[in-house]
Amino acid sequence: MAYRRSVASCLGLVLAASLSFTEKAIADSTTDPCSDPPSACAASCTKASACNVSLSRNDDGSVRIAVNGTDAPIFCVDSGIVVSWATPDATSKFKAKFNPAHKPFPNAVVSGSSGHPAKVKASLDGEPCYVYSASVCDSSGKCAKNDPRVIVRQP
Repeated sequence: MAYRRSVASCLGLVLAASLSFTEKAIADSTTDPCSDPPSACAASCTKASACNVSLSRNDDGSVRIAVNGTDAPIFCVDSGIVVSWATPDATSKFKAKFNPAHKPFPNAVVSGSSGHPAKVKASLDGEPCYVYSASVCDSSGKCAKNDPRVIVRQP
């Protein structure tokens, strides 16, 4: 009986710790450094073009972010554009976490994979930029995170 209580207590602690970690990991609450937004975008998503963001894990453990095939750690997007986020291979998954109080999409967390891309409509509220952290994990459990944050801003 004491063994069962010990196991139950341990499981309760693990569950509480994992919920606490999950809550903190769900969305980035870092203050946005948009007081001096970048002046150039590596790629732009406008009403005249599709907007496909590909997130992948590089061999060095960093995250590669490409917009319509162009490396774009900073990219511009028009309000109202549907942004499709995915990984290039079926065995990886990604998360992009925005500040929940300052986000360009309906949710603070955008997540998915190549088989399940996340399609979200940009709803920009006049802010000069939006900051997010990106993480990509492959099927072996190796993960990469982009930190410092990269920026999505209006053109």
